[in-house]
Amino acid sequence: LDDEILQDERVLWSCQPSLKRAFRRGLPLVFFAVVWLGISSTIAVAIFRDANASWFAKIFIRFFILIGLVMLSSPLWMVQLAKNTVYIVTDRRVIILTKGTAIHIQSFGPDRLAQIDKRVFRDGSGDLIFDRQVSTHYSKGRQRESVKEIGFFGIPHVAQVHTLIRDSLQASKT
Repeated sequence: LDDEILQDERVLWSCQPSLKRAFRRGLPLVFFAVVWLGISSTIAVAIFRDANASWFAKIFIRFFILIGLVMLSSPLWMVQLAKNTVYIVTDRRVIILTKGTAIHIQSFGPDRLAQIDKRVFRDGSGDLIFDRQVSTHYSKGRQRESVKEIGFFGIPHVAQVHTLIRDSLQASKT
């Protein structure tokens, strides 16, 4: 972190995402994984009971079961990602620092923070969305778009952090 913060830059706020919210973000995939595993397991039983089933079918179905188990554990992956993420607000910018096989740093200055979307939950925590990346892909001749939101997720006192960012950006312009 010290390498990323400039010498005359001040850290005003830092936080890690809520682990509880990170866990919840992985739950929709769990429901899909249960269905996936139910179907895969049923097919696996049929394949392994069939004496004439090919070795390829026996290996192939194992991959489907493995994929289902990975999807089933998605809330744990989301928690691990949250543990390796730090959100920082300085007097000049906001920073998202994520540690994985390498440290990934996303920095948003005043020019990229003109529009901040805020989601507030009942307990006052929430998300601040700084950017959205839209990906277009084609499947079966149809165009599909997926949107990845970039921002601070599952932070406490989201309204206060939003105000802090807005005020620090206005102060940095003067």
